[in-house]
Amino acid sequence: MKEEKEKGKEVSKDELAPEKR
Repeated sequence: MKEEKEKGKEVSKDELAPEKR
């Protein structure tokens, strides 16, 4: 569960990073 949450956070950050850039 921890790994899945970490991956979800990384994906959300990666998706927000390029969109915010």
